[in-house]
Amino acid sequence: MKRISAKASPTFYEYMFCEFINPQLINNVYDIGVGPKSEYDTIKSKFKNISFYGTEPNPDFFEMLRDKFPGKLLDYAISEEGGRSLVEFHLHPENIMASGIIPYDDARDAPRKSVKSITLDEFDSECGRQDGVLIWMDIEGYELKALKSGAALLSSGRVQLLNLEVRSSWNGKNGGCTEAEIDDYLSSFGYSKVFSYNHYRSSHHHDSIYASPGYVFPPFASTLREVYNDARRTVIAGIEEDLTLALVDLNISRMEAADKVAFLRDKLSKQ
Repeated sequence: MKRISAKASPTFYEYMFCEFINPQLINNVYDIGVGPKSEYDTIKSKFKNISFYGTEPNPDFFEMLRDKFPGKLLDYAISEEGGRSLVEFHLHPENIMASGIIPYDDARDAPRKSVKSITLDEFDSECGRQDGVLIWMDIEGYELKALKSGAALLSSGRVQLLNLEVRSSWNGKNGGCTEAEIDDYLSSFGYSKVFSYNHYRSSHHHDSIYASPGYVFPPFASTLREVYNDARRTVIAGIEEDLTLALVDLNISRMEAADKVAFLRDKLSKQ
């Protein structure tokens, strides 16, 4: 039988991440490097009461996002220098998602732009030092330096959960941080890596979730983590499409179960 190839959309994994959000503990999202993604829409669709604060230094993206982002959006890069100092932002014309403070490929990057920067602690101050914070950060290898610029925030106990793009290694991008370095730094504040997902054989990057010591996960998060890790171990020859299909099957099963429960509840309420 011919196997159907499938690849999950970013939204698929965003919805999967939502299973790890405890709305009793998460009140605010700090979206660092919003870019042309959709995590804010996905999270907002499931958790109406969560507030959003974002930053996007790319001038073109900022203009596109100004009227779409569901909260306060600042046009700064997060950097070690901060203080609204200017930093160089490297645009990658072949893969705009790879743009950032660290040049991806000097031979192919477009001319640099100077953008204003603030530290993560300064960003937190601009946002009113919110409680119950989820940090979502995808800034192309600059994650560790950005986190180091937010030491006061991380030590405050107000950050409950972090979702970071991480890499086990870097191929030609000098200065990018590795997953192990992020693990070590966050562990010094008591955070532990609880789940990694969004793996693809064709790429060495994925997402990792870090939680504060007292964070309580929703009930389904543990099951989802086990199923995902089991699917990764058992896929045929490590083919990423098999992993995606297993997860899609899981999601469909959950939706069908939820529909059945809703139907039964409706019937019982009318008895």
